[in-house]
Amino acid sequence: MNTKLIKRILFGLFLTLAVVLARLIPHPPNFTPLLAMTIFCAVSVEDKKWALLMPLIAMGISDIALGWHPSMVFVYGAIIIIGALSIFLCKSQKISSISMTTLISPLIFYGVTNFGVWAVTSMYSKTVLGLYMSYIAGLPFLKVSMNSTIFFSCLLFVPFFIVKHSKTRDKASKGFVLIP
Repeated sequence: MNTKLIKRILFGLFLTLAVVLARLIPHPPNFTPLLAMTIFCAVSVEDKKWALLMPLIAMGISDIALGWHPSMVFVYGAIIIIGALSIFLCKSQKISSISMTTLISPLIFYGVTNFGVWAVTSMYSKTVLGLYMSYIAGLPFLKVSMNSTIFFSCLLFVPFFIVKHSKTRDKASKGFVLIP
């Protein structure tokens, strides 16, 4: 195996384990790096199959310890939707598209998962009012999810863009000789 591939695998393992640990240590509900990791993988992982799988693997490992609930299919479905959308929207790796995806992702997660809670649990009546109540009850979680996605996206993408710009600058400066 070449060194570049080994570094990529180790970074992927580190990122996945970091998300697992972040979900397992005490934290405010929904304040995890999961959505930010999903977006980051879509941008930074070349093999898009692995970009979609890494967040799901992190979820699966941590859910073994956290437990399962009836609306899990909606949680995993939301992660898949966000991952696929991130791959599509962030192809250009522009800060504007990544920022937009960072803001949209918690809304998608909120919409899909609260619908799932309404659809498969007995917490809310199976009426339009019950669905509305499900979304109202989820608003505090949306706020936390939005804050965590922005926070962790900055934590992941700022170093990514610093490295990316430094490599671009290094390539551009190779043709120039600086005279002191």
